Amino acid sequence: MKIKNSKIIKLITVLTIVATMSSSTVFAAWWGTPGYEWAREKRLTTLANNSALNNKVSHANFYSILIKYLQYKNVRPGGNVMQNVGASNSFNKAIDGLVQTVDEYISVESLSSQEYKVVATYIEHVDDILESNAALLSRDDLKSVYLYLSLAKYKAATLISEPAYKNLVLSNASPTAMFNVGSTKYKELIDYNIKPYYGDISRKEFLVLMFSLLSEQELSEEEIITQFNEAGVLIGYQDGGLWIENPLTYAEMFTFLRRFEIFDFNPEPETEENTEDSNEEIKEYN
Repeated sequence: MKIKNSKIIKLITVLTIVATMSSSTVFAAWWGTPGYEWAREKRLTTLANNSALNNKVSHANFYSILIKYLQYKNVRPGGNVMQNVGASNSFNKAIDGLVQTVDEYISVESLSSQEYKVVATYIEHVDDILESNAALLSRDDLKSVYLYLSLAKYKAATLISEPAYKNLVLSNASPTAMFNVGSTKYKELIDYNIKPYYGDISRKEFLVLMFSLLSEQELSEEEIITQFNEAGVLIGYQDGGLWIENPLTYAEMFTFLRRFEIFDFNPEPETEENTEDSNEEIKEYN
């Protein structure tokens, strides 16, 4: 029987904070090591140690961890997904415009074979522009935008309306190299109806995305954040603020995923009977 979110998560958090405050670094263990060790145990990450926990999550690692987590939770592809891609970005503004155009191309229901060729050709032109102006971007941003373009091309291929040509492109059987996408890395992301990100991924974007993937509830972004906050999922910031628009770090991603283990994404309507049951389970937990 599940324990109510707000009670069990806050109970565990309070106990952890009390233990952590007796050490030299307040909250560091709660936000970092336990979540990281849990993720390593579940084989969700290949980070060799916890030295990078306060760094922003790279796009490649974000996709890798996310795909492994969804597989670990047996989440089936094809559900509704809430995303606000590109809300917080860090690319050079000229590159932002090019990438946003690609995003518009793949934000449609379907593409004809000719429309797909237009999109793929445009993506190839963006590749050429990046190669010629690589000095405009940091090494990390270059990796991120190239990965975005690769996933965007695969996403476009999945939208092709003609089955024969779609299979040709996805199977790498096309005679034209630019249209071969079957070996795209992290393509499982697209199978889950998740669009590739560009720019920084914020804490809010991650929380909203995960809720939409794991819950059957239909809530607004504000309602999702409120539910997480009231349940104690967001407890731990030293200044009391949520700062949910800030870029997501490894420490936060691992901690959120670990806390999701005891968060009921599809709670039953609260009644007097199950409230009493929850109280009894909290006593047993103690």
